[in-house]
Amino acid sequence: MKKTLNRFLYRFLKGEIENASDKDIITEKQANKIMDQYEVGMGFNYVWVLGTVGAVLIGLGFLLVVANNWEAIPDGGKLAILITAFLSAFFASHILKDKTEYTSRALLYTATLIFGSGIFLVVDAYDVSIEISTQMYIWTLGALLLSWYKKDIILFLFAHFLSFIFVASGFELVLFFHAIPLIAVLFAGGVYMFQKPITPYFFLVILLFFIFYTLDYADLDTFYTAWLMFVIGFAMKTIPHDWQRKAFKVIGILTMGITGFALSFSDLWLAVDLFGDGRVISIVFSILFAVYLLYLLTKKEIIPLI
Repeated sequence: MKKTLNRFLYRFLKGEIENASDKDIITEKQANKIMDQYEVGMGFNYVWVLGTVGAVLIGLGFLLVVANNWEAIPDGGKLAILITAFLSAFFASHILKDKTEYTSRALLYTATLIFGSGIFLVVDAYDVSIEISTQMYIWTLGALLLSWYKKDIILFLFAHFLSFIFVASGFELVLFFHAIPLIAVLFAGGVYMFQKPITPYFFLVILLFFIFYTLDYADLDTFYTAWLMFVIGFAMKTIPHDWQRKAFKVIGILTMGITGFALSFSDLWLAVDLFGDGRVISIVFSILFAVYLLYLLTKKEIIPLI
């Protein structure tokens, strides 16, 4: 996996490596091998930001106009407008991909927005009995396909956001048949296609959210659910491994923090008769957990301050 540098650092490093090669300090082959370990990150680009915001605003404006006149448009016209708008944005993005990269990406974002909004508008227009969670699932798949087509990390992360809503909006309706394959696809995309430092953070959040809803669907008591999530977070923080260790530590600490805060309330401990009204044990737990967080601070972990 290549390390990402901003344009300034990349150009500086390249200049120094080329200078060393010119002075015969290192060979040209060694210079190329060193530079192959790095790539230029996108960084903050005003043109890209303005183009993206402009495209999204145009897409939203178009959808608002269509939605406001939705009832007045014939059913066939509704479908034709949405398909035409989506295909126009998509093919315009494809045509411009080798000419103006930022405009091409912005149009692709517009196509994704039209595709997702079109699903909801069509379901409403034709009174199709499709649950919200299923509609979100279809939108997620569409966003994933478009992200793979363009190799666009923004759309890939947006698909994670849609996945989050998909799980939250109707887990009891879709169970594992939709969610598990989707999680597997997100994992494969993060490992084999979008190898960016930020992707494992999004994936781990979705995975933990899925586990939480699985426990909730199994009708497990909130006390035991909180404890299981706490243990999972502790394991993520503690167990050593080589794959995306930093992401596991950060998300693990956050998971412990959220569930540890929940376990500081005495009401949760009422699930265990041994602890009576739960006041004493919740106070003891809170003190021990606070001490552990302070211990993490001594290890230069900043997140426990939250």
